[in-house]
Amino acid sequence: MTISIIIPYYNTKEYTDELLDCLAPQMKEDVEVILIDDGSKEPYSTDYKWCKVYRQSNGGVSKARNTGLAKAQGEYICFIDSDDLVASDYINQIKSKIPFDFLEMSWRSLPGGVQHSYKLRYPQDRLPNPSSVTRAFSRATIGDIRFNENKQAAEDAEFVQTVCKDGLKIATVTDYLYFYRTYTPNSLSKRYLSGETDTKRIVYHYNHITANMTDLVAEIKRENEHNEVYVMTNQCDLPELKQYAKVMAPQKVRGSELRGEPTTLFTRILPIPEFDICIYTSQSQTNGIFTWIKAFCGQMNGKYSIAVLHTSFSDNMVRQLYSVAYVKRNSEPIKCKYLLMMRIGDTIPPNIRYGQSIQVLHATHTDPKWKLPTDRDLIIPVSKAVKDSWNIDTEPILNMTYSGKGENIIRLITATRFNTPEKGQSRMREFAELLRQAGIRFQWECYSDINPNIRGITFKSWSDDIRSQIRRADYLVQLSDAEGFCYSIVEALEEGTAVITTPLPILNEIGFEDGKHGYIFGFDLSGDINQLVNVPKFDYTYDNDWRKEQWSELFGQGNGKESVLIECIKRYKDMQLNRQVESGETMVVSERRATEIINAGYGRRIDGKV
Repeated sequence: MTISIIIPYYNTKEYTDELLDCLAPQMKEDVEVILIDDGSKEPYSTDYKWCKVYRQSNGGVSKARNTGLAKAQGEYICFIDSDDLVASDYINQIKSKIPFDFLEMSWRSLPGGVQHSYKLRYPQDRLPNPSSVTRAFSRATIGDIRFNENKQAAEDAEFVQTVCKDGLKIATVTDYLYFYRTYTPNSLSKRYLSGETDTKRIVYHYNHITANMTDLVAEIKRENEHNEVYVMTNQCDLPELKQYAKVMAPQKVRGSELRGEPTTLFTRILPIPEFDICIYTSQSQTNGIFTWIKAFCGQMNGKYSIAVLHTSFSDNMVRQLYSVAYVKRNSEPIKCKYLLMMRIGDTIPPNIRYGQSIQVLHATHTDPKWKLPTDRDLIIPVSKAVKDSWNIDTEPILNMTYSGKGENIIRLITATRFNTPEKGQSRMREFAELLRQAGIRFQWECYSDINPNIRGITFKSWSDDIRSQIRRADYLVQLSDAEGFCYSIVEALEEGTAVITTPLPILNEIGFEDGKHGYIFGFDLSGDINQLVNVPKFDYTYDNDWRKEQWSELFGQGNGKESVLIECIKRYKDMQLNRQVESGETMVVSERRATEIINAGYGRRIDGKV
C-alpha cells in the first residue's frame, strides 16, 4: 500500500460526503482511505467500498488520528479533516513527489468564510502553520510518534513540530492541494480560539532567553503536555525550546495567559461569555417584541445575567438596551442556561450553547401558514388569547412594562440652549462632580445647540421630540440662574419626570413643590445630594412583581449582576454604539461589556474594581 489517508470524523456527514466524492475519481488500488467515526450521533456510512469506516467512542481528534495510524498500511500517511476538501489531483501530486520524509503543500480557504491562504512559491519555501493536514509524511519518519491525546486543541502543532525535524528530505507542492472550510461555527479551532476548550494557549515573552534559563525549558515542556505554548523572543540561546513550543519573534498574539516579561503585543482570550438568559431575535425594527425585550431586561436585570443577541438592531435600539443587558450582534460562541427565542420563524443559531430553549409566543394564530417550531423545549404564550388561538396547554405569562427608571442608576437629562450666559453651564459641571463624590451612579444626557464639554455628561444634538427623551429620564436637570418660564420643567412635570432645579421664581407660579415634584438646590448647589436616590414616585403602577415572580419560578436562582458604571479613560470608537466615546465620558453598561472595554484599555470602573 502506497498511501493511507486518515480522516477523523464527527457529525459532518454533508461535508464528508462531498470530500469522498472529491476523492473518488482519484482512487487507485494502492491508496486506502481510513475514516474514524469518533462517536458521532449517527454512525457514518458510505457506498464507497474503498473507504474503511471504523467507529469508536468519542475521544477527540487526536485519539481518532492515532487509531487511524494504528490501522494504516501505507508507506506514506496523509490526514484530511472531515469538513475540508482537497484538489482533484491531490493523490497524484503527492505520488509524484515520492520519495520524501515529509511533504508540504499550498493551501487556502474555501469560499464563504474568513479567507486565508499560503502559496508555496519554490521548492525551498516552507509553511508557517504547523498543520498535519497540509503535509504528508513517510511512515518511517512518523515512527512511534503519535498525537497528544491530553490536548483538546493545538495537538496538530505539537505533532508536526516533533515529526518534522531538521535534516529530513522535504518535498514541496506549489499548487493548492488543501482547502480549509472556515465557516463551520462549531469547529474545534473556533471553540479553541474563543476559550471554550480545556487546552489553552500560554504565551511566554522574553527579550533574550539566555543559555542559563534551563528551568524555563522544563516548565514549558510540562506546559506543552496539555496546552499550546508560544515563546516570543528577540534572541533564544536555548534551541531545545523549539521541541516544545512555537518560538517566534515578538508580534501581536492572542492567548489565555502571558508569562515572563510584560508586552503590549499580547491580547487575552476572554472565556466564552456565560449568562443566565440569552434572548435572540432577527428583527431589525422597534415593535412589540422589542418593547417586550426592553421591559423584560429592565425588570429582570440584577436578578439574572442577560444577553440580547441580534442580527440587525439599529444604533438607537442598542442604546435603549445598553444599560440593562449585554447587547451584541450575534456571531461569537456564547453560553446560557435559558435561551429565549422571540420569533417562531427564527432558527436557533449554532453558536449559542444553551441548557433549555424557550419560545416566547407573542402573536395570535391568525395565519394558517404559521407553524410552531418543534425544536423548543418550552413554549410560553404572552396571554390567554395567544394560548387559545394556538390551542396549547402552557399557561401564559403576561408581559411586563418598564419605564427605564432605575433605583441604582439615576438617569438625568438637560434640555436647554447655551446661547445665553444664565443657563448654568458651569453649575452643571460642579453638580456632576458632586454626584461622583457622593458615589451616586448616573447617566446624564444634554440636548443642546452647543456641546458643554463636561466630564460625565453626554452631549446630544437637539431633538424635535424632546418629550420622549424626558419621559425616559428619572430627572430633568435645570440649573439656570433665571428662567422667564422654562418650558422644559413644565414638560417634565407633564410627563411625570421629576426635576432637579435651582430656586427659580417661576417654580411657585407653575405649582412646583420641593420633595414632591423633585428637589431644589441653592444657586451655590447647597442641598442634600443623597436624597436624589429617592426619585419621586407616581401614583400609577403596574403589577410587574407578579410577572417577575412567574419568570423567576421558571428560571430559579440566577447569577445576574447589576449594570456597571464605567468611565472612559481613552477615546475610542464603540462598535456597539457606533460612535466615538470620549475620554472622561461615563456609561452604564452590562458587566460583560464593562469587562471588554476595561480589558481593551479604554475604561475603568468608577468604584475602582476591575
